[in-house]
Order: sequence, then C-alpha cells, then structure tokens
Amino acid sequence: FATVSTDYVFRGVSQTIEDPAVQAGLAFEHASGWFAGVWASTVDFPTNAVRDRPRDLEIDLWLGYGIELTPRWGLALEARQYEYPDDDPAHDYDYTELSLVARRARSGLSVSYAEEALGVDASGLAVEASHRLDLPRRIDLLAGVGYYDLGGPFLEDYLFWSLIAGRTVGRLRFELGYFGTDDRGRRVFGDLAGSRLVASLSLRFL
Repeated sequence: FATVSTDYVFRGVSQTIEDPAVQAGLAFEHASGWFAGVWASTVDFPTNAVRDRPRDLEIDLWLGYGIELTPRWGLALEARQYEYPDDDPAHDYDYTELSLVARRARSGLSVSYAEEALGVDASGLAVEASHRLDLPRRIDLLAGVGYYDLGGPFLEDYLFWSLIAGRTVGRLRFELGYFGTDDRGRRVFGDLAGSRLVASLSLRFL
C-alpha cells in the first residue's frame, strides 16, 4: 500500500514537524502464524543541538509470531527495527523494539520495550490500548490511548491518544484522525506534541 498524509504522528508526536509525509509498506502473513513486513515514511528531524545530520527517511522492519488462544482471543510477539538510513554515523538513531500484543475481537492491548528508545541512550516502555467500532455509511472508528515511559535525564513519561475515522472504497481508504498528548508530552517534545488533526489517503495494491 501507499499513503499520502498531512502529518506522520508516532505516539502523539509529529515526525515531520507537522508537514506532509509519503509512506509505503508491504506486509506478509502465513497460516502457520508467522508474519513480517516492511514500511517506510518520509520524516523531518532537523539538525539538533549536537548538530548531527538531519534525518529524512524512516524504514521499519518487523517479524513476529501469533497464535489463537480461543476463537476470540489472540496473542502475538513481535520484533520491530526502526532504521534511519541517512542519519549521521556519529549518532546512530536506529533501535529495536519488542512487543507483546493481545487481541480480542476488535480490541487490542500491546506492551512494547526498547533498550534505546527513539535512538537515544535511554529505555522506553509503551503500553497501548485500542478499540474499533463500525458506524453507519461504512465508516469505522478507531480509538486508542497509550502511555510512554521514557528514561534519560531529558525525557519523562507521558500519555497520548488518538481517534481515527476511516472509510474504504475499493482499494482507496481515507482517514481523518485526531491525535494528542498530555502536558508532559508537550514539555518533552514542544510543538511536535499536543493536539492535531491528520488526514490521509491510502491506495492498496493487492
């Protein structure tokens, strides 16, 4: 699939300084329970205080295994690698995150952990919950809330949330989402956090 979005928001924080993003991905699932995928997005991390080279591209790679505990309950373990191919070799922002995901019908709960979250020398623990509803006129609504605990002297924990309305017509999907964080998120990430509306249009190829 390919997506054009007015912003790329990750756990309540803009990854493109609130500018549009172009994204594409490919996912694979096997009947045995194994799944894998690759996803890429433009990002915009400007030169920071240590004046390393800006990052313009993010590539995510993941591999996981899922099982059905009951007809309604499922459990999956996933490893995801966040890569920034154009970052400065002196400041490696790539990192790996492990996630345990439980699903029941249209609800989900995940716990994720990274030794070097966001590519800094600090751990990160994220807990996220979501639920999807079907609305009239073939519109679906996805509500999510999360807690991100970031270590390190300049980071702290914060809450984030999202509410995304979407509609699929053939191979096209349109989404309009509202994303936000609490005051602690805004203290850490400034104007990149907080409340915002994001619109996106996706095209599914297969």
